Amino acid sequence: MNPRVRDLYKRFIVVGRDYPQGLPFVRDQVKAAFRRSADLSTDRELNAAVNKGRYMVREMIALIQLKKYRTLRSAYQTEEESSGGAVADLEARASAAAAKDAAQGRNEPQ
Repeated sequence: MNPRVRDLYKRFIVVGRDYPQGLPFVRDQVKAAFRRSADLSTDRELNAAVNKGRYMVREMIALIQLKKYRTLRSAYQTEEESSGGAVADLEARASAAAAKDAAQGRNEPQ
């Protein structure tokens, strides 16, 4: 077995541990893809397949990072922040303060 192919398989397994669908799913998909590409003979075909595999590993890492980000964001985000309530609340407070100042005559030029 070519060392680059073995290294690619190991990368898939390591990244697959954190993949949302789990390591068994990743392992089955990777094995099937490697079996489909088992008959590659030229160096050019092998390089293209390894490069495509490395691209897929990077895409898996991006998906894992996105899932972690969304989980953290949902854990710390309040209901008001998600609906835009915080901005509306600030605008309401500012307009109420301006109305109060106008009623007390603070905005008159001197």
